[in-house]
Amino acid sequence: MTTRRAGLAAVALGALLCACATSEDEPYRKKPGGYVDASPDTATGGSSATGGSAGTGGSSATGGSAGASDAAADGADDAAPDAAPDAGGPTAQLLLAVRTASSIVRAARTSGGSWATTVTAFTALGGPALAAVGDDAVMVVRAAGQGELHESRLAAGAWSALTPVGTDGWTVGAPALAAADDVVLAFIGTDFKHYLATTAILGPWSAFEPVLAGSLHSFGPSAPSVAALSSSLELAFAGDDGDLYTQTKTSVWQAAHGHGLATPLHKPFGPRIVARGGGSDETVAAFVDDATKRVYWTVGKGTTWTSPALVDAFITSESPVALAALGGGAVGLAFVAGDSRVRYARLSAGVLSALESPFPNTVASGEPALCQGLGPNEVEIAFLSSGSVVSSTRTTTWQTPLPVLGAGALALALTRVTVSSGP
Repeated sequence: MTTRRAGLAAVALGALLCACATSEDEPYRKKPGGYVDASPDTATGGSSATGGSAGTGGSSATGGSAGASDAAADGADDAAPDAAPDAGGPTAQLLLAVRTASSIVRAARTSGGSWATTVTAFTALGGPALAAVGDDAVMVVRAAGQGELHESRLAAGAWSALTPVGTDGWTVGAPALAAADDVVLAFIGTDFKHYLATTAILGPWSAFEPVLAGSLHSFGPSAPSVAALSSSLELAFAGDDGDLYTQTKTSVWQAAHGHGLATPLHKPFGPRIVARGGGSDETVAAFVDDATKRVYWTVGKGTTWTSPALVDAFITSESPVALAALGGGAVGLAFVAGDSRVRYARLSAGVLSALESPFPNTVASGEPALCQGLGPNEVEIAFLSSGSVVSSTRTTTWQTPLPVLGAGALALALTRVTVSSGP
């Protein structure tokens, strides 16, 4: 597997400088200098403070710790159980990462099976990130304190211990991961500038690299999101001006593209972006409008994008938008609405399905997580409900949400690996 080095995200040029999305300060990270996490999940403010030297990549550790976790029953009675069981070959499984106040829980489920969990004592901030290549996976979380990035890898069916990613990988927002041949990590540093690192699934991380277009270093008030295409990367982030910015890297970073939104997006949530897959070389980005809290989506890459379109004219969002490629170029979209219920829609061939409320009797909170389904199931979802984690799947209809983990869950991530292995 070849290692593709991805530089860190750069931002707007010339006329966009006033948008506060770029900086010509010394384009390297510094250790925290007075910045603190305003909340466990989102960073606020926006600064173009100068930095010191970037940290270097490190190898992943081996040998994990395991424990047991009992899933609490969820009494919600929502969608009728799907007549078709979650049947599929033994060549795929779901991986779930959950943050509690004092631990990281990793769970795995094969098609038609039950969730098996392992627990590692670890105090983290914000949400975890997961990405998979083949039957291997990477999880990245932020340690309490300075938000230093830590990773754990799944290889040969076993999770490694949680160890730092590189040196001084300090952050003020949740990390983002994407995978094609390699895994790409995007994050916001303590200087509120954006950075990337890459790794072959079993290799070391590259050095932390700033996202630079010329001398302009991308930055913003909240964490970025990243998508990996066949021969390029696409970064999405909020500017201090509330505009949506996307930025492309092929061999070098291009100038950040401002989308010129009519009204600002909700900066604390930031946008989300995902590669469509299925032979398409496009991405889908989604964001929440700041004034109305309604959700918008757009399709494209580089500087060519569709005009942002409303997901629903009446339903508002209380969470960032979760996106997942579902195969064949389709993308699933989910969020927690203002009534504390999950909403879901499917984008295919440029057409978004009607927004649905698949679990009307289950209260939800936080950011849900989506991934492509196992076997005949198109999509899998996991979300928080009264501090517990529940999950469901859909073929043609949604199944009743089932418990994964009892009370105490604070944030989660979900992905799929293509070859069965242990949790």
